[in-house]
Amino acid sequence: MAKPTGIGNDIISLREAGRTYKQIQKELGCSKSTIHYHCKKRNLTDIGFKRVQVNDTIANEIYEFCKIKGNTAVKASEKFDLSLSTIKKYKKGGFTNETDINEESHDE
Repeated sequence: MAKPTGIGNDIISLREAGRTYKQIQKELGCSKSTIHYHCKKRNLTDIGFKRVQVNDTIANEIYEFCKIKGNTAVKASEKFDLSLSTIKKYKKGGFTNETDINEESHDE
């Protein structure tokens, strides 16, 4: 992909508007690494996505919450402030030690 010049401000504007890296890439025709470079300079790399450590206690709480009739993965996601994919990973149990979860969008 060719390197467009002078798009740093455009990247920042779009990112501040809540656009994902993939959306910015498509709109501006630049690489994700270029987007990351400009966003990192302005500390805009984490908009809505985060790294979360889920320990056994939280994992067990997710499991117990999801066992209760009427408690959906969506409700658990809201309750624990975690992504739906993280909730789905723990709602069935089977955890035995502290686990790092990397919640990153495939859009980024």
